Amino acid sequence: MTFIVYAALTGATFLFPLVLQVVSGYSPLASGLALVPLTVIMLALSARSGQLAAQIGPRLQLSAGPFITGVGLAMLTFSTSGPSYVIYVLPAMAGITGPAYLNPDALAAGFRTAVLISGGLCAAGGLLAAVTITNPRKDPGTAAAPAPEECLHCGLDAPPLTTSVSQAAGP
Repeated sequence: MTFIVYAALTGATFLFPLVLQVVSGYSPLASGLALVPLTVIMLALSARSGQLAAQIGPRLQLSAGPFITGVGLAMLTFSTSGPSYVIYVLPAMAGITGPAYLNPDALAAGFRTAVLISGGLCAAGGLLAAVTITNPRKDPGTAAAPAPEECLHCGLDAPPLTTSVSQAAGP
């Protein structure tokens, strides 16, 4: 599932700045800056996502996330409709060859096909996660706080340390 989703994202994010430059007339700097919101969102939400997965389990996020990403990638088909970043880009390899890169219309058509394929792959990854991933069962007996001797850990591959006096070695 991870391979499918990241393969789809990589293809779309590779082509996106090229399309913004060739089709929409963005400068190289502006097309690179267009990806900044994606980076900021990933940085801001990744830690919270891990915390949420620890609380509710990973299944919901790993199923719904790729579907939402797939819809966002499909929405990128509108990014080749005009030069306005706010209207066409922000809401958010098929047939692309060397000569197509020189023709903005051919590049835009290939990009639209590529993001639809990428979106479909993300949705397939979400479906795969929904079918194969299960949340771990919560044991109601583990809700109590652990005893202090259970909380000590050693970074070495050795038996855990304890503070119990009854286990201390004699002279």
